[in-house]
Amino acid sequence: MEKAIVIHVITKMELGGAQQNTLFTITHLDRERFQPFLITGQGGELFDEAASEFKNLFVASDMIREIHPLKDLQAFLQIVKIIKKIKNDYPTSSFIVHTHSSKAGILGRWAAKAAGMYCVITTNGYTLDEDFGSADAVFPELGDPPNVLVTLSTLKAIAR
Repeated sequence: MEKAIVIHVITKMELGGAQQNTLFTITHLDRERFQPFLITGQGGELFDEAASEFKNLFVASDMIREIHPLKDLQAFLQIVKIIKKIKNDYPTSSFIVHTHSSKAGILGRWAAKAAGMYCVITTNGYTLDEDFGSADAVFPELGDPPNVLVTLSTLKAIAR
């Protein structure tokens, strides 16, 4: 079975819950089924740990937390380029782009769409009221067995 590519996009590897969760996830995903990648901005307390523990790390050097239209555009273009490179390296794989935080969420979703991917959103308590009009599908959650709402097969069907 071919591995699914999982690309995590997070603004910065600073010390926080989303960053710790992302670092744990990318280092503990089942390597028999998934090939994880990480795209992040420069720096942060967890950056060196991520870089030393994880070989598939890419830096979008212009991705910063603050709103900065020029840097945001440059970061978007950097993320598109990275995603396209990964897609070219794994042309027959299924892809998941998993975004974290507001800035990386917006830029990562737009970049994935610009790279030719379908955008499936799973909402949470923080994102219930956001406008996801550009998404191809929005789900309240993916679910856990036995109450799985969405499977990889469901997502593949959406992408056809």
